[in-house]
Amino acid sequence: MQMVLWAMRNCKPKSIGVKTVQCVSEVGNMFYANDVQDIISRDFQNPETAVQLCFYPEETNGEMSEVWHGQHWREYPLDMLTPAYESKAGKCFYVNEIAQLRDGKMVIPYIWITYQGKVHARCYEILKTALGFEVNSRSDIRLDAELLSRNYFDLVELYGGNAMPNPYHEQCDSEDLYTIWMPLWADDVSGARSKQYQKHVNIYMGNSNLPGKLVQQEYFVHFVSASQEATVPEILGAVGKLIEETHTDPVKCYDTRKHRPCRFRILTSNLQGDNPQQSKCSHVGHSGLHWCRICNVGGPAEVRESNNGYHSLYKMRPRIAHKSEDMLMSIKEQLRLASFGVDEPIKKLAKADGMKDKIAHHWIDLMLEKARELKVSQLTLTTNEVSSEVLGWLATQSKQPYNPILDMKYIEACRDTPVEILHTILLGIGKYAWHNLHTSWNSKQLETFAIRFRSTDINGLNYHNGLVGKHFKTIMQVTTFQLQDLATPGQLGLSRTVGELGALLWMAEIDNLEAYLSNLTILIDNVLDVFAVLDPSKILVKIKLHLLKHLPDHIRRFGPAVRFATEAFECFNRIFRASSVLSNHQAPSHDIARKKWCWWDTDSQVWARAGVGVSDVLQTSPILQHHLGWTPPEKFAPGSVGLIPVAETKAMQACTQNVWYPTIEVPAQTGDICPVGLWVVVRTQDEVLSRPNAKQSPEGVVTVEKYVVGAEKHHYFGMPILFRPVQETPTLFATKAQDVQFILNVQHDCGACGCTLTGSQGRRIEREISMLFETIVNHTDQAKFVINTHALHNAARIRAYLPQDLTACG
Repeated sequence: MQMVLWAMRNCKPKSIGVKTVQCVSEVGNMFYANDVQDIISRDFQNPETAVQLCFYPEETNGEMSEVWHGQHWREYPLDMLTPAYESKAGKCFYVNEIAQLRDGKMVIPYIWITYQGKVHARCYEILKTALGFEVNSRSDIRLDAELLSRNYFDLVELYGGNAMPNPYHEQCDSEDLYTIWMPLWADDVSGARSKQYQKHVNIYMGNSNLPGKLVQQEYFVHFVSASQEATVPEILGAVGKLIEETHTDPVKCYDTRKHRPCRFRILTSNLQGDNPQQSKCSHVGHSGLHWCRICNVGGPAEVRESNNGYHSLYKMRPRIAHKSEDMLMSIKEQLRLASFGVDEPIKKLAKADGMKDKIAHHWIDLMLEKARELKVSQLTLTTNEVSSEVLGWLATQSKQPYNPILDMKYIEACRDTPVEILHTILLGIGKYAWHNLHTSWNSKQLETFAIRFRSTDINGLNYHNGLVGKHFKTIMQVTTFQLQDLATPGQLGLSRTVGELGALLWMAEIDNLEAYLSNLTILIDNVLDVFAVLDPSKILVKIKLHLLKHLPDHIRRFGPAVRFATEAFECFNRIFRASSVLSNHQAPSHDIARKKWCWWDTDSQVWARAGVGVSDVLQTSPILQHHLGWTPPEKFAPGSVGLIPVAETKAMQACTQNVWYPTIEVPAQTGDICPVGLWVVVRTQDEVLSRPNAKQSPEGVVTVEKYVVGAEKHHYFGMPILFRPVQETPTLFATKAQDVQFILNVQHDCGACGCTLTGSQGRRIEREISMLFETIVNHTDQAKFVINTHALHNAARIRAYLPQDLTACG
């Protein structure tokens, strides 16, 4: 790593570094930001990321796993989407230009989409009439883009005609033009590694055109800016200007996929962060009367505490949702009221409509002071004249005395702040449920829960993208199994509903969107109903409960909830702290920004790139991958095996004449590594064991014990049960290793089997078992088990495998 850093310092650092820009906000705060245009250029120039970029929204048959499967991309004006498609023959077709199909028909594509893995065009059909040709704007044809044979310029050359080219031809000098969606994340972060809090406002970014499995890695999180003085709106305003520059002057860079220059524009896909940060997009937050940043729910205390008002908190009100223009109108009205020198009307307005802006309040405070000074120094001025004087002074001080996010194009500050599951579910709903449980227990009950929790089987609970909040993730997945004799029926219901909701929200792949959202809505209502019974006042003080109602809409627009989760951004904070502690904090924003593949060589005036040997280092060096936070795609071969001692196998006894190689683990079809003793789902074949020919490749064989899924749910846990086909007798059979589908988490039914807290085991200290013992659950030999449907790992596969009545929400 030191060699790489040395080479970067000494080999044209000005060419290969990210440009850092000095910014000054309307308030006067100075800070530095890494140029987001430059950062996105690296994704085109990096061969590891360029081939992964997706530029077109995708139409599916109900499936959803990526951001581009949602509705959000198609909510933009169509001319802001990627306008062109290049066929395999090398011809470039633009939207809003006439094109000819192979069969001779004429069409006008108006949007490019992906369908069943291929690029398609949505087109208007051109009809031939007695008067000539006319566009049938009512038609909406979806066709394979490869069926297009002649583009606009081909047709002009053949037939002549009026000018109709897409204006982006001239704007981009006939180079490829792409649209990039960029999420922005903001939060208050300490710049110190110690407990001393050194507040910095940090802005990070990602690239929504990359697959979700990549954007959750640190390698694909990029630092934009940090400041101890500027607020989130101030920094986002400066970043917004860099973004909007690309709309009129697309950025030129080198595309390693096609080995030629291209251009791109940037759109802000959404604004991510915890609830307070998202509310800072000019919303007063939970202290206001209308405290939801997305809809206008709430009101004065007497309204919220009435029957109708209280019931409305459990609903979303999309018809009266907040909009940027309404927010801007309210803030401008607050500025106008400030010009009279009286602050009470401003406070009432901000609290009544929930609109509050930190930048505007900076100017409001100055305007109030200015108006009061005028009233004292110039007694002859009327109230309106004072107001006119103050507003005139404000116009000379700032052209934008409010949150610049409200003026940003193509971003709706209220709707485009999706509910984030780390803070809303794990650190919100999950914490509330856990607090409701453990605060009602005495010391003996707490000890009983701790012993049970310590004895829990956590195999199959690993969630690949679980970066932070992991303790609450574990609690959410297994708490229900520890509550017998410890919880009231209401508390058990809360634990069950929260566990079911979590398993659904952490699904990265949705097979049927409408069915999924229907189930999700039921589970959200179940959680809110249980909270209403256990703690009716909770929703009056905790906005996160109400925000659950907005999750289905955000998933429909932005994709699965894990696609706009902020765990990767939260983990990137450690990179920021490592940079912060190296700064002398004389200019922290500049120092940190500066520490943060093909490039334009200013000497030779050509696009240069690293050689193959340098590019391959990332693929072959695990140490470098770890430093950069990049996880390469896992390579596994279902059916392959790892070796164990012969004496520990049972498959040896089935056919001793064959050639056997005892194994220790086998990869499942999903890539899960399955060691001996794990619960797995297998798909059996008719013939399993046969003597291999000498020329045949050996096949892996595993011995499994068969269990049967019960016809009804467990009466206490509400989950599917497992039992042996023949009571008290294990049923073993051998199957091909490639038949292993995936792992799952299964818990012993301790209540039905009479398990007691009489077991013991040595405590693990310094990675070794010590002579100090701790109490654990002593499981009986009765083979009664429960499938944990609260587990996040393989949650979708478990539900697809089991009968629907065993996993149905209700």
